[in-house]
Amino acid sequence: MYYSCRDDGLHRGGVASIFDKKTNKSLMEWEPINHRIIRALYSRFAKLTIVQCYAPTEDAADDEKDEFYSKLQEFLTYIPKHDITIVMGDLNAKVGSDNTGFE
Repeated sequence: MYYSCRDDGLHRGGVASIFDKKTNKSLMEWEPINHRIIRALYSRFAKLTIVQCYAPTEDAADDEKDEFYSKLQEFLTYIPKHDITIVMGDLNAKVGSDNTGFE
């Protein structure tokens, strides 16, 4: 398991990825970007970059959401174009402004 979390002791937020032993043998490096984004780089035949995210919810402050998406976009620009890139995680998507009855 590879993870990144807050360092303020509040135990909120954080993101992790768990890989089996066979997959873990191909791991070249991993990097915690911040408490909401981590990166794992694999290579067997081609480089594979996995970006695991935990986005703030719609209830979060606009500054927090903007910071998350800016950091994610900034980080993605540094991944070489020839790498296979997978962005996954809890992106807290919500369609529409009224979710009454769908909580």
